[in-house]
Amino acid sequence: MNNKKILSFFQQKTFRFFMLALFVSLLMWFMINLSKEYTKTVPVKITFKKIAPGYLINCKDTIVITKIQGTGFSLWSNSLKKKQYAINVKDNKKTWNWQQNQYAFQQLFPKNIKVLNVIPATISFTPFKLLNKKVKVQYQIKLQPQLGYGVTEYKLQPDSVTVYGYETVIKDIKTIKTDSLLLNNVVANVSGKVRLQIPEKVLQVSEKEISYQYTIERYTQGKFLVPIQLVNVPENSNVTIFPKQVRVQFESPLSLFENYQSEHFMLTVDCSNLENKTTLPIVLKEIPDGMKNVRVLKKSVTFLVLKK
Repeated sequence: MNNKKILSFFQQKTFRFFMLALFVSLLMWFMINLSKEYTKTVPVKITFKKIAPGYLINCKDTIVITKIQGTGFSLWSNSLKKKQYAINVKDNKKTWNWQQNQYAFQQLFPKNIKVLNVIPATISFTPFKLLNKKVKVQYQIKLQPQLGYGVTEYKLQPDSVTVYGYETVIKDIKTIKTDSLLLNNVVANVSGKVRLQIPEKVLQVSEKEISYQYTIERYTQGKFLVPIQLVNVPENSNVTIFPKQVRVQFESPLSLFENYQSEHFMLTVDCSNLENKTTLPIVLKEIPDGMKNVRVLKKSVTFLVLKK
């Protein structure tokens, strides 16, 4: 019984040693093969850069097949997918040649991988000009200051952009919208950028986003007693109105409030048609810059006409 146990023990040891030796052998074989040089072909996508605004590139070769060489380890450990090479349109006049740009192309790959060949080795391309059209920007920005605050100044730039594309597409474009932006309960200056909603078939646009800037101030309410001016008074008549001045209510930024005076407003009453009337409407003709919610607290005046 003891002899069987001893034999079984040695058999297990032998099997374990065999598996370990097999693993080490396979690992050494794998490492030796990885250290050998291999060749491989990988696709590289061709793009273009430094293209003049309003131009596109016509090129039939959008992929080049690239033959590379390296050790098995370098080819296995480095990501060789989704490689892209951008041809500089300014430096290459309608033709790009691999032999003349070998160094730049080699930079796509690690130093331990060598580029042997590129097919096609020469790429021809033709820049062509698109039609263009300047269109207005339609802003979709809604700003709502908190109660007691208001916008004193704002800047939206640019107010128009140039779109590029085929005639059938751009001829019907009148405006280009921004993304919708809602700013609520604003109490301080705000600025930022908002993207343009570029129509699907527009190939290029001079700007992809628009800048906005709003100056926010606290507002206060005020009133002035403003005299009323008579206009179009008939000849040989004296027109007397009651009252001769009325109050105008307004809201203005605190920073400008001290600058306003009643003389900055103009209220008029038109006396050109007095027949069959007992009152005349008051018209607010001029208000100072920067005010909002301006209203005349009395809508009309009574009048008396005396012949000269």
